[in-house]
Amino acid sequence: MTYKRHTLPQISEEHLINFDYVKYNTPPERLVPSQSERVPSLLRKARLKFPAIKPIIIDIANKIVNGHHRYDVALELGMPLVPVLQVHTTLEELIIHFVKNKS
Repeated sequence: MTYKRHTLPQISEEHLINFDYVKYNTPPERLVPSQSERVPSLLRKARLKFPAIKPIIIDIANKIVNGHHRYDVALELGMPLVPVLQVHTTLEELIIHFVKNKS
């Protein structure tokens, strides 16, 4: 299932205080995109920051929660490994927690 970009939480590590997660490096090919929209200016920004990028946030099934532009650039550059922060819950639970519960 793919989601609209605006429906996914724009989160980073500091937002995950209520979740268990682990950091590690993994081949980008193992990650599963969850949306297809891209913003050209964010792709340019991601290219400029390589290789020093923030971890890509993924759920328990390797679905990308935040970091699609970094993921695209990693594939484009043939990066063997990318840093990820894997949250021990589903993308759907993260959407409910961070997007749907906002007032």
